Amino acid sequence: MKNYRDGTRKALNSNTGNTIKGFVGELTEELSVHLEKRGIKNSDAHKIASDVVDTLRQSMGGCQLYFPKLNQKDNTGRNAEIFKEYTRGAFVNELAVKYNVSLQAIYNAIKRERERQNAGGAANDDSADL
Repeated sequence: MKNYRDGTRKALNSNTGNTIKGFVGELTEELSVHLEKRGIKNSDAHKIASDVVDTLRQSMGGCQLYFPKLNQKDNTGRNAEIFKEYTRGAFVNELAVKYNVSLQAIYNAIKRERERQNAGGAANDDSADL
């Protein structure tokens, strides 16, 4: 859940394929809030954030971006849970929202858990990038 300056809270679902407009709005809001916390007044912060996002759109438009979470932990248990839910019919996009990871991270978790189970649980687990 994300706290916004007006006190509302909402889940950020960009990782599940929301519209670009939604992502651009979220990115602009994140930058604006961060700038305000650094002492820049609201109107200036929003203008700077909008300019930065527009510059990124012009220079990187059309590219797929991935922002790794950088949590370097063993996700074997989480991967097993994801795999169990997936095999019971959960949709990948729902799992991505539930576990707050990208769609690709869910696919990787399913793949790694399937490989681990096929190898009798002794496979080398390199799931730290999820």
